[in-house]
Amino acid sequence: MKERKEEKIDPNLDIPSEANRQKHINFLDDEEYIEQEQNRKENDDFSRERQKQWKEGIAQGKEARDKE
Repeated sequence: MKERKEEKIDPNLDIPSEANRQKHINFLDDEEYIEQEQNRKENDDFSRERQKQWKEGIAQGKEARDKE
């Protein structure tokens, strides 16, 4: 019988379920990550301000309707 050589197989090329067990690698540089976080915070602030304006507009509309 021929002995089978154990080959080192890349787990990413082997079984898909095994490949998915490996952790995700974040390829973003620290500078890009910091920039994205700042943008996300600015967008959150903008969204909160927009929601506040929307609620104020609804309240003003209700007040105007009730006055009539």
